[in-house]
Order: sequence, then C-alpha cells, then structure tokens
Amino acid sequence: MVCQENVKIIVMLCKLEDNECTKCEKYWPDDFSHFRFGMFLIENVSVKGNGSYIHRALKVKWNNNTRTVHHFQFLSWTLKDVPSSPKNFTVFVKQLIELSDEYPVVVHSEGGCGRTGIYILCDIILRMSIKEKKVDFFKTLEKMRNQRGGLVSNLDQYIFSHFVLLEYYFGKNFSSSNKPSDFVLKIQEAMQESAVKRFVDRLDKATEHCRTISLDDTFNNIRVIAVDCFNYPGRFIVTEEPSANNLCSFWNLVANNEVEIVIWLNGIEDNDEEYSSFWPKDTLHWSLNESNKLDIVWQENTNDTYNTITIKIDTTGKSEEKFVKIIYVKTWERTSAAPSNTKGIIDVCDKIVPYNGQIVVTCYDGTTASGLFVALVFLLEKINTHRCCNVFEAAKTVKQNCAQFLKNPEQIKYLYEAALEYVRKFNIYEVVV
Repeated sequence: MVCQENVKIIVMLCKLEDNECTKCEKYWPDDFSHFRFGMFLIENVSVKGNGSYIHRALKVKWNNNTRTVHHFQFLSWTLKDVPSSPKNFTVFVKQLIELSDEYPVVVHSEGGCGRTGIYILCDIILRMSIKEKKVDFFKTLEKMRNQRGGLVSNLDQYIFSHFVLLEYYFGKNFSSSNKPSDFVLKIQEAMQESAVKRFVDRLDKATEHCRTISLDDTFNNIRVIAVDCFNYPGRFIVTEEPSANNLCSFWNLVANNEVEIVIWLNGIEDNDEEYSSFWPKDTLHWSLNESNKLDIVWQENTNDTYNTITIKIDTTGKSEEKFVKIIYVKTWERTSAAPSNTKGIIDVCDKIVPYNGQIVVTCYDGTTASGLFVALVFLLEKINTHRCCNVFEAAKTVKQNCAQFLKNPEQIKYLYEAALEYVRKFNIYEVVV
C-alpha cells in the first residue's frame, strides 16, 4: 500500500506496547539495520527524536525501485483519550504539515479511530485556517465520519482539537536568552513580584480547563494523577501519602504498573497517628495481605537531603520478583510550598535519570510538593535535552493535569531559581535559549 500509493510519510500515534499490552506490531527494522518483507527490503537509515516523538528515515527497495519513507511516531500519548498537553502535539502536527503537501500520508493508531481522527481533524483544520482564514470543526468532522465512522471517538478528543488550533496561533515561546549575562538578567526579572503575578495570571488562563486524569479504577480509593515528563510520556504517577486505610492499594498500584522508583517528598512528623512510614522499618519484612509481601533489600543514608531504600515486592502468582527504589526526601517540610535545599532536590532529579520506568511521586496532600517536583523534572529535562529554559511550558504542561498543582506563586519563583542553579552547576547556561 505504501509503495502503491506513493506514500512518503507514515504517522504512528501509539507505542508498540502500553501497559504490557501489544498495540501495534513493529513493521520497521531496528536503528541502522535492515530486514526483508517478501520482495521489500527495508533499511532504517536515520533516527532522530526530541522526547515527544521519533523521526525515522526508512529506505524501501523493491524490484528496481528505491524510495525513502519518513516514519514519525508520536510518543507523548499514553492510555488517555488525549495527550495531557496540546503543545507537543501541535508542534508535531505543524512539522508534518510543512512536510506533507505533495504526497499521501498514512496515519494509524491502534484502532484507527480516536487518535487517528484527532490527527486528521487537526491537520485539516490547520490547513483550512491557513488557506481560508476560517475554520468549521463540525462540518469537517461530519465529512470525515461519512468517509470512516468513529473518527474522533469522544467529546474530550473533539475539544482537544480546538486547543491545538489555539496553541498553533496563540502559543508563545517563553524561553530565556542564549547569552549568559542576558540569561541571568532574565531570570532575575522573571522572579520580580510583578512578573510572577503576570506569569500566574497567564498560567491560570492557559489552564482554566484543567483535567484530573486517573489511572485504572482499581486504585480509585487513592487519588491518582498521571503526568507526562518531557522525555517520558506517562512517566509520573502522582498521589498523596498512603495512610493505614489504603496502604495495600498503594503497593498494589506500585506492583501492577511499571514503577521503578517511589519518591516521597515530605517526611512524617513526630507523633503522626494517621500517617506513618509505608515501608518496613522496625522489621525487614512486611506481609501486607495474602497477595503482597515487602522485604527491605538495601537501606542507605545517602546524604543530608535524602535516603534511598530498595524494596523487593513478592506478589503471589508472579514468578518474577520486583525491586523498587524509594527516595525519601528529608528536608522538604510539609508546611513549605518549596524545599529549602535546591541543590539537594536537583540531585534527586539527576538520580532518576538512568531509570526508564514509571515513577510514583507522593507528598503530604498529593499536590503541593508533587506538582512542583514534576514541573521541575520537566524543566530540567528540557534544559538538558534542548538547552532551552521554558518555565512557562513546564508549569503549563504539569498544571493541565490537575488544577491544584502550582497554586503558590513562590513555587514559580522556585522553578526559576532551580533553573539558574542547574545551569550553573553543569556550566551549560552559555547555550541555554
């Protein structure tokens, strides 16, 4: 089909696997290798990525013909109906619009309806807006559904396409300057009280339709919010500290997802009867219930900011043992909107870099410290990947998942302080833009 229809671009809107379920068979070779399908020889000659998507160049040979097909796989879309932020998806669609004027484009997801429909609707609407200076979502979708039923599966997806249009025309670049002196000056200006107030007002307007996205209903007795990180879609599972009433549910959440790390941001206060440590302390072994048993494998007093504890989870019916690292932050008081030790928190962010699995982030109320932490990780990952400091993008991306994130203006100031500390620490601010 690709060769017959003279296709030059394939758009893939799902992962090969999601939540241990196969979503699509892999139809391209590994990076810089090749394989044969019947009379077609396919070679993967180039791979580029920016965290939210991967661009592969596939050279296809058959008979005496050779063609390069560009394969774009969007990654920042987990099991949710829509991506958590329209920004990365808008950039993705915009780039493909600029490339795909002359040739047919193959678009697919798992089922070829919801995600595929959103992409096609956004592509048509953006082209319509450029050419005709007006748009008609309803008639466009009606025409699409006359050709293939079920495209754009629900109201959230239809609304999301409107946000993509708004992001395309009104989304701004709030990145900081690329000169060292200008960068420091911009950070200092951004931390002024009046600038922070304008930032908060702009953030509130941009996220006034925040959505709280929960995981599987199995865990509905604890509040759970899924949050994307810059390089890892669906990386964070944000929740409140488990109490005695939902301790088993918490560890079931960890055991039944691809969780490698649990980050506990607020310590337990003395004589707290409702909350206590949620891993074995006085004994090295816990039996939570008939299904789950916890064993401490290694406990380390890492530094003044945090400790690390490695836990083994033994789940009945599963042959493989699961190991989870707990990072326990000791210096972030429950009453504080931001931690006092910025360098220590940056060290925590660096510590999670080698891990590819999901990360559970928990704090006293489930939102204050956790919202700031996941925004900080997003910000630092973008600085490290693109040498680009964009506090507004980090705050907006995170806050769109939950309106309770980043409510305190002091947290915005902290993100700027942490960005400055980070680029100074690694001496990279000369190329930050």
